[in-house]
Amino acid sequence: MRQRAREIAIRKAVGARRQDILGQFIVEACVITVAGLAFGVPVGLVAGSVVEFVADAPSAYQAWFFWAAVCSALVSGLASGILPALRASRLDPVAALSPG
Repeated sequence: MRQRAREIAIRKAVGARRQDILGQFIVEACVITVAGLAFGVPVGLVAGSVVEFVADAPSAYQAWFFWAAVCSALVSGLASGILPALRASRLDPVAALSPG
């Protein structure tokens, strides 16, 4: 959030409301989370297949494994997006834009 303080301050100075800043950060957290899921789940399945082939040991995947991974990724992604969103929405534009 510190790297983006000037951007947030400028948005607030030109009329962005607190809800606008919160929404921006939440949407960004959601997009990153979904992208991570779209990449991570297939990589995990491929890695499991590789380990199964190398170890010559059969394995089975249950449906709840997939849903547990999806739910935990969504919860952690949203939780890590909420705190910066709250901090950014409370940012004082004058203080953030002042030099030093």
